[in-house]
Amino acid sequence: MNTFTFAWQDKFLTGNEDVDFQHHFFLNLINRIGCALVTTQNAEYQEAILEELLLYAEFHFISEENIAHALQLPLLSQHKQRHLELLAELRLHIRQLHDQEMGKEQFVFFLNEWFAGHTLYEDKKMFHADRHV
Repeated sequence: MNTFTFAWQDKFLTGNEDVDFQHHFFLNLINRIGCALVTTQNAEYQEAILEELLLYAEFHFISEENIAHALQLPLLSQHKQRHLELLAELRLHIRQLHDQEMGKEQFVFFLNEWFAGHTLYEDKKMFHADRHV
């Protein structure tokens, strides 16, 4: 494993099968981005995979909110607000990568921390994973 890949760990499980399935895909996408940034100089492909990341993040956050709503989980409004902040943070870092204000390795490190932090400290709290896992 190089510095551009990030292994799935069971500690990321939230206790919700649908959310966990999406998180597996999310981490796989982050790893594909890490590989794409170092293995290809094709700017069009790099742009496309970053767009995929942004669109998937938007989809995932809406889906997660809908799952939480259906389960009538508390903290949903705070979680929705946090998702908006996370999307703004992601857009900023993508722009910094484009403008070469952030290096590729730094960007991938950000993605790993961004994913892990939100999953471990916010999603698990939202879905009460400690009771289910």
